[in-house]
Amino acid sequence: MHYAICNSDNENSPYQVLSFTSLASMKDCQFIDEYSMVYSTKEPKQLIDNWQQDELEGTWLSILLNSKKAHNKFSTDLTTYRNMKNKFQNKEIAAQKLHELVLFCVKPWKKENQMNEAVEVTTIHVDEFNNKAQKAEKEVRPRFEKTTKIVALMDTPPIRSGTNRYRNMEVVMGCATVAEAMEKLRALDPAPGGGVDIKIAVKAGAVKLEE
Repeated sequence: MHYAICNSDNENSPYQVLSFTSLASMKDCQFIDEYSMVYSTKEPKQLIDNWQQDELEGTWLSILLNSKKAHNKFSTDLTTYRNMKNKFQNKEIAAQKLHELVLFCVKPWKKENQMNEAVEVTTIHVDEFNNKAQKAEKEVRPRFEKTTKIVALMDTPPIRSGTNRYRNMEVVMGCATVAEAMEKLRALDPAPGGGVDIKIAVKAGAVKLEE
């Protein structure tokens, strides 16, 4: 089984967790991109190898606080995390907690559920996709450097107001660096954000990133 923590189609929740029977079956999922967390083992070794502890914790916290069912299920873990000043003891524990949350929240990907959506999907050859996905499982995922500068290109977010996505994009647009944005996004209450909100702001043309 393959798992993907990827961009959500729910404007009030930045992530969704999907499962796939094979790498080839991922090619029709428009939510997976280079920023998605993709791994395939029953144990979270690939999470430990491919992502930093703060990425694992930020993703875990964002999913947990955007899902009432997950929040109720893992309330003890959240209390422990906060008692430890918002940091797990090590990356191995962070990966294990994220993996447990994935198994609780995961939904099987079904292509037919998306047939009626007017979404433009780039077609990728199966072999090419497999190579990219397999490489992503072995290498560190491309991610934003904390020192990268954020330059706002608009005065207000170009999306519907009143949603968490709008609020999060406002935060991103008001920050000078990725590090500042990540800190403020994760501190939001309710429903903290994360790196996916920076990606969304870039794709929407609201900001640009400068090294």
